[in-house]
Amino acid sequence: MGKLIGYRPLKSGKIKCFLSTDVSESSQLEGNMRGVYLFCPGTCKTKSGVIEVGINHSTKYFEVPEALIFKPRRKKISKKKLFGTCQKLEKKDKVFFIYIVMKRALGE
Repeated sequence: MGKLIGYRPLKSGKIKCFLSTDVSESSQLEGNMRGVYLFCPGTCKTKSGVIEVGINHSTKYFEVPEALIFKPRRKKISKKKLFGTCQKLEKKDKVFFIYIVMKRALGE
């Protein structure tokens, strides 16, 4: 996990950030230095869940929370449901859903 160690406002209205990360995390970018998004687990406030179905609950689905969809569902879900949090980030041409669920809830 990285750490924001500083920033500097630019005249263009943008902010230049200085980050510190482990080499292994930086290598996951595979040289891509553009189109990098930052998020913090502390900003994921919307309650969400993982729905488990199938034999021994072996299949898992991320649930899109009602608060993040246009038409709230009214159906009750009768399957086993594990809770976590979710954040929705909207950009000009993309929508990102970031889910945080404890590893033990996924059986890892």
